[in-house]
Parts: sequence; structure tokens; C-alpha cells
Amino acid sequence: MESSTENIVGDQPLQNTILCVACMKENNAAATFCRFCNAALGLSDNPDHLQKLAMEGAVYAKAVEVKPNIVILVGVWLLFFPILIVSLPSAISMMLEGGGGSTSFVMFWLLIITAVFSGAMIYKVTRNYFYGRKAN
Repeated sequence: MESSTENIVGDQPLQNTILCVACMKENNAAATFCRFCNAALGLSDNPDHLQKLAMEGAVYAKAVEVKPNIVILVGVWLLFFPILIVSLPSAISMMLEGGGGSTSFVMFWLLIITAVFSGAMIYKVTRNYFYGRKAN
């Protein structure tokens, strides 16, 4: 029995395909989002900065919506935990030192926002790893 290696989507054969890492289905190589699950395809190949930001946002959104695998969990902890560890104590020390001025005020709130965002990402991804629903 001979198996065909030609990829077919609908009635059209695909010459250049890319595999979606989220749903493991093949898509056209020129596509930026998966046509099956709408996940981002190939973050590094896109020169458009706004579209790259949207694709990264889609990856983060998927990480906090469904149960991630262990690699995603470890990656989120490695990315956001050091940010949390640096930003929160820095904001607290700025608050205790006083100093005043608009620069200190802006830096304080930027550090607080960064700490809250990092903590929320860690919490949501970890919670979904242990209690979340499986991805389709």
C-alpha cells in the first residue's frame, strides 16, 4: 500500500505548509494565523511590528485561557518571576524613600503595574496548568 505525501486542504493541494504548534494542523506557509484555531504562526518571520505584537498577545491569551503544557508553565515562570522579584521591591523601596517629584511618581506606578501584570500572568498560567480545561 502506497501512502501519499501530498498535503491536501479541501480540494486544493498545499505546496508550502507550516504546522500549527497549538492544534498540530497544517496551514499555508504565507498565513500568519492558523485557520483552524486562530493561533499565531511563526512570530519571528513577520517584519510588521504591530502584527507581531498582536501575534504575541494571542500566544499569551492562549496561555492563560487553556491548560498549558509544562514547557509553557516553566517559560512563563522564567520570564515573569524575575520581573516580579525586581519590580515589586523596587516600588516598595521608592515608596519608603519618598523622594517626591514626578519622575519618582511615574516610576513607582510603572513598577506597580509591571508587578501586577507579572503576578497575574504567573497566577493564571499556573492555575490553568493545575485546574484548567484541555485545549481543543
